[in-house]
Amino acid sequence: MSSHQAPEHCSVKAAADAPPRHFPSEHATAEPDSETAVRYKWTMPKIFEQDGYSFFFYSNDHAPIHVHVRRGEGEAVFVVEPEVELRESVGFNVRELSRAENLIDDHLELIKQKWAEHLG
Repeated sequence: MSSHQAPEHCSVKAAADAPPRHFPSEHATAEPDSETAVRYKWTMPKIFEQDGYSFFFYSNDHAPIHVHVRRGEGEAVFVVEPEVELRESVGFNVRELSRAENLIDDHLELIKQKWAEHLG
């Protein structure tokens, strides 16, 4: 098993043929300064924070509905519909990804509501 795949008993999924990619985080902060936001034409609406995880999306994001999550040096993206599924990650272990997925499940309606408000 590669380092980015979850064991079979875990509901976190990762594409076996796609290694984790590094996210463009040099300008990505939960609240970018106005110059950065204007220059890069995006903001990062924060959906919620819990247990050190920050859940957000970019204001110029695209379908399907998905959510970005950060904790420490880790970052991941989970597709929300038709079911919660890991799309990509870097810097998280399986236990952290599983916890992030559980938090997404717990806040699924809030995530969908915020997506509709900002990206509708």
